[in-house]
Amino acid sequence: MSGLATLTRDVGAGRAVDPSAAAALLLDPAKPETDVAGYLTAKAVAGAQPTDVEALARVVLAAATQVPFDGRASDLVGTGGDGSGSVNISTLAALIAAASGAAVAKAGNRAATSRCGSADLLENLGVDIDPGPAGIAESLRDSGFAFVLTSAVHPIVGKLAPVRRRLGFPTLFNLTGPLTNPVPVDGQGIDVAALERSGVRAVLVTPAHQFPTGVVLSPDRRRALVEWARRVDGLIIEDDYDGEFWYDLAARPPSLQRLVPDHVVYGGTASKTLAPGLRLGWLVAPEGVVSDLQEVRELFDLGSGTVEQLAYAEFIETGRLDKHLRRVRETYRRRFDLVREYLVESGDPMLGLTGAAAGLHAHLEFPPNLGEAEFVHRAGRHRIELLGASYFCLDRDDAAPGIVVGYAKQSEAWLMEALEVLRELVVTLARPSVPQL
Repeated sequence: MSGLATLTRDVGAGRAVDPSAAAALLLDPAKPETDVAGYLTAKAVAGAQPTDVEALARVVLAAATQVPFDGRASDLVGTGGDGSGSVNISTLAALIAAASGAAVAKAGNRAATSRCGSADLLENLGVDIDPGPAGIAESLRDSGFAFVLTSAVHPIVGKLAPVRRRLGFPTLFNLTGPLTNPVPVDGQGIDVAALERSGVRAVLVTPAHQFPTGVVLSPDRRRALVEWARRVDGLIIEDDYDGEFWYDLAARPPSLQRLVPDHVVYGGTASKTLAPGLRLGWLVAPEGVVSDLQEVRELFDLGSGTVEQLAYAEFIETGRLDKHLRRVRETYRRRFDLVREYLVESGDPMLGLTGAAAGLHAHLEFPPNLGEAEFVHRAGRHRIELLGASYFCLDRDDAAPGIVVGYAKQSEAWLMEALEVLRELVVTLARPSVPQL
C-alpha cells in the first residue's frame, strides 16, 4: 500500500495526518490516479481543514514554473469557469488592454465549459501558447502581452485535471486558488492596489485584527476596499475571528458588513469566546450567495449539533455570555499587558509590537541582529513552544523576522516565567559576537 493510500485510510478512520506530507504525496506525479482520487474523496467526505489547504498551496507554489520578469503585469479573469457557455471575452479584453499600454499576462487554458478557451482562441490566431518562461518574459517586454498556459506554469496540477474532472465534485484544489494568488498586507492592512492588480473578485480579509500581525485596516484602505467591491461587483469575506476581545472597545472599528452589506459575507465564531470543540460559527451573507454557501457547506462541513446551538442561544438570551466575556476579556487584557511589559517596554533590545491591543496573541518584530529560527529553537529547549512570524507567510524567505506569542490557555504565573526566559533570550541572542583574537 502506497503512502498516499495509507493516509487515505487514516483520513477515513478519523485519524490525523500530516498535511505537508499529504500534499507532497498528492502532487507526486508517480502516484497512481486511483490513489489521488481516493485521497481527494476521503478528504471531501471528512471535511477539508485550513491546514490541508495551506500545505497544498505551499507545495503548488514551490513547484510552479517561475517567469523571469521583474515588472508588473495584470491578468483579466474571464467567465470560462462559470458554466455559462459564453464566448471568450477576457482574452479579447486583454489584447485591448495591452494595445492601450498596459502589460498583460493572460493566464488561461483550453475550453472547459466555455465555447472557446483562451488557449484555443490564441492558438488559432497563430500564437505560440507555450513558449516557456523565457518566451513569456520576452513577449511581455517586447509587446506588453503574453499568454500564460496554466497547465504549463503549474505542470503538476495540470496532470491532476483528468482525475478532478472524473470525480465531478469540489476537492481541496478548489480551495487552494486564493492562497496561490496572495495579496500583501502591510501596516495599514491589505494592499488594495495589489488586490486590484490580481484580477480576482473575491477576497478573504481580517480587517478588525489582521492575523497574525494584528494591524487594523486603515480608514483609507477600508474605503478603497469597499469601492473595489462595488466597482467589480466583488465579494469580501470578513473573518471576525476574535472581535469580542478588544481591550479598548471604543477603538474597535465598525465591520465592513455594516458599510456594504450587499458585498460582504461576515463570519463569526464561538471558538475563541468559548471553545473550538463546540464547532459553532455563523455567516451573515448577501441573499444572492446564500444558496451557494449552503451547497458548499453540504460538501465540506461536518455539521453543528442542535443541542450546542440551543445552549448557545440561551447563553446569549440570558446575558450569561456577556458576563462571561467581561470576565475573560479582563483576564486576556492582563496577559496582553504582561507580554508588552516584558518584551516591549522593558526588553533590551526592545521588540516591536504590531497592531492593536486585541485578540489572544501578540505579534512581535525582531531587531535586525536577532535571528528568528535560532530564537524559536532556543525557546523550545526551555519547553516554550513558539511560532516564528515567517511560519504564517507564503514566501517565508521574504518575511520580517519575529514571533507570535499566544497567551490564551496559560496561567499568568506560568506566562510571567516564560516571558522572563524569552526576555533573557533576547538579550543573549541579540548581543554582538566578539571576534576571537
